[in-house]
Amino acid sequence: MKPKDQDHEDLKLRLARIAKQSCNRTCADCPEKRPTWVSLIKPQQNFALGSTSLVCFVCLECAGLHRKLGTHICFVRSVVNLDEWEIHDVDAAEYTGNEVVNKIFEGHIQKSLSNSPGAADAVNIKPIQGAHVATRERFIRQKYVDLYFY
Repeated sequence: MKPKDQDHEDLKLRLARIAKQSCNRTCADCPEKRPTWVSLIKPQQNFALGSTSLVCFVCLECAGLHRKLGTHICFVRSVVNLDEWEIHDVDAAEYTGNEVVNKIFEGHIQKSLSNSPGAADAVNIKPIQGAHVATRERFIRQKYVDLYFY
């Protein structure tokens, strides 16, 4: 049996490999590159997933906004050596990630926009590079709390 420290090192290496996958190299909620935080999203009643959590990779600014959502929605951990990881969380990161999370939470983003005035702005619904914090927060709340695009 491996020592506990070695187990944690193995989890960190696995997580680093997952973070380098192409779908996880950009923040799940904005166009920032190389996200260094992970949001573990707790399943809500509307979900029919069977998973204990969904995992997306986010930038520092979006991570702070995910934290503001509350631990009943999600909790945030560092990809870079700041937090200890459990095997089930790393497994969740391996099987979900940004592509899966965005397919779920942004699955109907175009449909929602086509039913609203100003649908021509569909391309700009996600915050752009350097977007104001209020714009990011509104989008993140609509996406994960209100399930507006779910």
